Amino acid sequence: MMGQHQSPATELKVEVPQGLLLGPPLFAVYCSPVANITADHGVQHHQYTDDTPLHLAMHDDNTANRLRVLATCAADIRWYIRCW
Repeated sequence: MMGQHQSPATELKVEVPQGLLLGPPLFAVYCSPVANITADHGVQHHQYTDDTPLHLAMHDDNTANRLRVLATCAADIRWYIRCW
């Protein structure tokens, strides 16, 4: 739930077995909405199999604001993952 909005529950009926050769590409496809979330916040990212580092340039005069942007972006990503 985010504000007054709540997504419907969805049961996942597929999985990627650990060690499968296609595991990383399929995982990247599975997480692809993360790119939309980060773009909405103006945050850059790199997706790896089990890691998505976020990148955002900061300067002395905007550090607090940019840290809030990163925190909000990360919270939105966590919200999306919980909904899955």
